[in-house]
Amino acid sequence: MIKNLATGTGLQVSNNYSSWPTFYNTPSSTGNTLIGQMRYNGSSQNIEVYDGSTWMPMTGTYPTIELAGDVQAVVNWARTKMVEEARLKELAARHPSVADAMSAVDRAQEQVRVVAALVET
Repeated sequence: MIKNLATGTGLQVSNNYSSWPTFYNTPSSTGNTLIGQMRYNGSSQNIEVYDGSTWMPMTGTYPTIELAGDVQAVVNWARTKMVEEARLKELAARHPSVADAMSAVDRAQEQVRVVAALVET
């Protein structure tokens, strides 16, 4: 069971998990049943819990924790970019023309940042 999990941005928890008190109850008992009592129903082969008015079969749900879809996309994008950058750095180390082209890209990106900052002010 997971308790007090703060999901925050990018983390999703789904499929609630319920934990019931473990009281013994026979399948034929219906008189002094307490809410939360449990029994094994041999006919349906299920563990059941009494909710105050009826016997409910306990489900087999469990929590699933994963990154939200948009966060997964960002992580996959970042992984792809990291591989691409490593490949380009390796090529630049072996080939001066690739290193020159990468320097030109860096200068152009810096110029774009400067122009964007000037336009926004």
